[in-house]
Amino acid sequence: MRVSDFAMTFQQKQKDKKTWAELVELFEYVQAHPKVLRPLLLQALLKIRLLREEQTVKFPTPQRASLQDTLAVTHAFLKTKSGGARLQVVGFAVFDAMRKTWGIFDVVLTSSVNASDASSGKPADVVCRRDGEVIMACEVKDRDLNIEMLHGKITNARLEKVGELFALIRGKIYRTNRR
Repeated sequence: MRVSDFAMTFQQKQKDKKTWAELVELFEYVQAHPKVLRPLLLQALLKIRLLREEQTVKFPTPQRASLQDTLAVTHAFLKTKSGGARLQVVGFAVFDAMRKTWGIFDVVLTSSVNASDASSGKPADVVCRRDGEVIMACEVKDRDLNIEMLHGKITNARLEKVGELFALIRGKIYRTNRR
């Protein structure tokens, strides 16, 4: 619709000449009766809404990946040595997907893999906030984890008032036999 005016002089350029004529008639009426504009606009918007409710729009959706395929791709991605960066990306992606899907976090944050949690001002490697508060944090370790490291992380999380603490570990977990 490349015309400079809504006028009958441009009707011949339109595919739907009848609708064009009705539209021009409507605009001419509104210009001649400016006080009628508000109820007329509301009526038009209501009609558009009713038409939209009757329509169904089908959007293409990607094929879902099976759990086995997802695990295979994730394992292949994590095979390359990265100093923990790839595992942290996976952890971040999982929590960010939870944010996008369920809206349970306002924001999911992470820092450089080499940045210490203290220097980054975050209680863990991946932090989930809602209303400015840390409600969930995830410590990512791409190496062996010992109980002292875990106790230290739990203590820091308590001091920071973290609601939930998770650990994403891709190394060995050493257990002590206390009896």
